[in-house]
Amino acid sequence: MMLPPVILSDPILDQARLWVEECRRRWRDGGDYPQVGEASLVSPVDGQTRRVVLHLAGGFSVKAKTFVGVRSETGAVVGAGNTVVLNRHLIGPTDSLRLILLHELTHAVDPCFEEDFERLNPGGRAAGRLGAVEQYYLASEQRAFPAMWIEDLREDLGRGHYRNPGASIAMYRQRSAEFRGFLDHTPDLADQTREHFRLIVEDLVRREAVRGNSQP
Repeated sequence: MMLPPVILSDPILDQARLWVEECRRRWRDGGDYPQVGEASLVSPVDGQTRRVVLHLAGGFSVKAKTFVGVRSETGAVVGAGNTVVLNRHLIGPTDSLRLILLHELTHAVDPCFEEDFERLNPGGRAAGRLGAVEQYYLASEQRAFPAMWIEDLREDLGRGHYRNPGASIAMYRQRSAEFRGFLDHTPDLADQTREHFRLIVEDLVRREAVRGNSQP
């Protein structure tokens, strides 16, 4: 059975734009764990409001991580919500900060991510590291990899460049090594990934029609 997509709302996308600019402004701030911002975001999945805190950091092996719980620099849980951490040591000038942040924000508002996280970290302790392919098959990753392209799809629609889900996926795989890895290792999920793209585009077209109808 196909998983339903996560389709990020306009308020989440607005917050992401603000945070991308703030990250760029503060990229070289001193300290190991500067806080970029905090927001209350309503999940498009379950309608629940989640406190999401964004930090910059380094010293870990991936470009970004999301944790269940608001976390201190030591990793201790200090409040309810979810924490997104961007790795300044691995995110380079050719990486799309927007894509990376949208991927993590999808996790931060997706109850599937919280379920995956709790299952992999019972009682707050990691039960073991998953291999890359095992991670791709987590429900939360299956949802986050298509979801992170919503702004690119919006731009392509606005410019008249959008053709179909397959064409977008073929083009976007060249823009992200992580997305390319996901596609290459999950061929049996190709139909689901295309369906997620299709539903995201349908939603974007619907939003634009509502905006157009609301114009005086």
